[in-house]
Amino acid sequence: MVFERLADKWTLLIIRVLCQGPCRFNQLRREIEGISQKALSQTLRKLERDGW
Repeated sequence: MVFERLADKWTLLIIRVLCQGPCRFNQLRREIEGISQKALSQTLRKLERDGW
């Protein structure tokens, strides 16, 4: 399950940004070039659900 989550296109990029500190949704969107609002929302929900 960990490998499946990390293999997701956006997960590692989101985790990299969040490791620098807390971040608001729109700030994340600006930091991660090319991510859509929908993809960011879905990935954040999955990470939260999995306990990240």
